[in-house]
Amino acid sequence: MDLAHCYLEGNADAVEFCPHNGHHNILAASTYTLQEGDQPSRYGSISLFNTDGDTGNLDKVYSEETSGIFDIKWNPPAGHTTSPHLGQADADGYLRIKMLDGGSDGVQ
Repeated sequence: MDLAHCYLEGNADAVEFCPHNGHHNILAASTYTLQEGDQPSRYGSISLFNTDGDTGNLDKVYSEETSGIFDIKWNPPAGHTTSPHLGQADADGYLRIKMLDGGSDGVQ
């Protein structure tokens, strides 16, 4: 039973809902695609969605093209962090940390 769906350019490899209070409606999705051949390349993206289970809305609020992303993880909720952080491990060998700014009414 599909409640909502969205096509992502590339192969979806990680999907995580934000575990922080006030942000449970935020879904992060990443992609990884390996283009084989004489000049192989890796590419992907990271996207954030505002979800509404009651209406079935799945609205993309942020998207960024990147090298392929192997994995994403939200930081665990803790009292010392004011905003959720999303960790990203990508095919270029980088670990990146992104900070979520906003709530159910908007995300940056």
